This record gives sequence, C-alpha cells and structure tokens, in this order.
Amino acid sequence: MGRATRIGSGSGRYSGSNSLGQDILKGEEGDAVDLKLAGRGYVVTGGSRGVGKAIVAVLLAEGARVATCARDAEVLAGVWGETDRVLARSGDVRDRAWMREFVDESAAAFGALDGVVANAGAGVTGGVLSTPPGVWRDQYEVKVGSVLNVVEPAVGYLALSDSAAVVLVNGVTAHAPEPDMAAVSAARAAVGSVGKMLAATLISEGIRVNTVNLGAIGTDRQMAKYTAAETGLDFAAWSAEEARRRSVPVGRFGRAEEVAPVVALLLSPLASYVVGAGVDVAGGLGG
Repeated sequence: MGRATRIGSGSGRYSGSNSLGQDILKGEEGDAVDLKLAGRGYVVTGGSRGVGKAIVAVLLAEGARVATCARDAEVLAGVWGETDRVLARSGDVRDRAWMREFVDESAAAFGALDGVVANAGAGVTGGVLSTPPGVWRDQYEVKVGSVLNVVEPAVGYLALSDSAAVVLVNGVTAHAPEPDMAAVSAARAAVGSVGKMLAATLISEGIRVNTVNLGAIGTDRQMAKYTAAETGLDFAAWSAEEARRRSVPVGRFGRAEEVAPVVALLLSPLASYVVGAGVDVAGGLGG
C-alpha cells in the first residue's frame, strides 16, 4: 500500500531542491488519507520543474508508477534518474508522433495506464492588439496541442483501467483573462473548453476528465521574473508585492506542493464522482 498523504492540512511538505526525486515527500503520521494510487501507472508531462515535478513526487509518495517527460534531458535526469517506478524521457509535447511513442512506451513499461496529467506551457506577455499572429498560434499549439497530443494516444489504455482519470493543468486566466497576457488567456480559455468536451466525450469510456486552474505559483518561472526585475528586494518581499499588485486575496504566491495534492486527489478513485470540474488553486484570484 502507498504512503498516505495528508490532504488539506498543509502539513505534508517536501523539499523544493533538486533532491526532490530522492526526498519525495516528508509528511506526518496521523490523520491521513490513502488515495488508493499505489501500483497504478500515470503519465505526467512537464515533470522536471515546478508544479509538474511536485505532482510526480506526490504520486510516487503514494506508491504509483510515473512516466514523465520534459525538453531538458539533463535537468530531467538530475531530478528523477530512472528506477522501476519512474520512466523519464526528454521530448517535446508539441510533437504528436513522439508523444504517441512516449505514451506507448509508458503503458508497456507499467503494464497499464490509469491516468494522465497534461501539464505544459510557457507564458508570454502581450496585449490583444499588439501580440503578433505567430504568438497566438504558438500559444494555442503549446497549450491545446499538448493536451490533445498526450490524451488522444492514452485513451485506449485508460479505457481498460478500473479508475481512469485525466487532469489538465490550466490557469485561472481561462476564466479571468489578463489583458497583458492576451494570447495566453485565450489559449487557457480554449484548454478549459477542450477539458469540458473531453469530459463529456470520455466519461462513456469510464475516463474522468477534470481541470485544475492555477493562479500565481512560486515556481522557477516566477524566480526568473524576479531576477529580471532587479528590484533589490529579496524573493519573498518581491513575491508578496507581486501578489498585492495582482490582487491575490491570500496575499502571497502559491507553492507547487499546494497544487500537487489537489491533482492527486482528482486522479484518485476517491474522486470517482468528480467529472468535468474546474478547480481553482489560486488563493482566491479569479474567483
């Protein structure tokens, strides 16, 4: 049986360092929930950093087997290496043929697939009239395309599972667009629509589809923005100021480890009646 993760208490923490693959999750004994993920197989895209990395960690802590991919082979290998419960491959989620091969390899390695987490996509700034046409196309491809590229080849495998689930990691800009991130907001809205359509289409196959919408999460991407800003503030002070500027009700950025348990719960058989939902993990932003 997998190690149970405490849900909702905030007490389950893991190290944010590159040793995460070894540390995985440092929780507490006591009032815990077994998510019943042990022995199951999952595919998580974008698992080398940030939220994707945290999701892989929680699934492993629950006793699951995880296949993950990212473009940077060196970072991916440094975080996860490869064991009998982790399959890590470098590739581009926009490459449909490669993604099919990756999904097939994952299913063969684990003997089955029980779930997919579509977690990929970088942000870009630009207004609705100033963003070049190519950027609009690129954002649609990396967000909507990456979802379809991993979900479509997985459907046949997922249909054989007794508890199949797909989680799309999206953003609150799907329903609360940011004017200075026009292409991102539009692509996120499209992902939200695709999620609803997938949920309606796949439930007849016994496959649940849900979406998690992220707000401002303190990942490497935010650290890069902090470094570029050169404000003279430390990261904690800068991120608190950014949270205030963006009117985040809780007054701070979120953490990747606050996202991962929500995704794990949606993958779990315990969430068997949750279908087509959009769950905001955003500190009240966009609500």
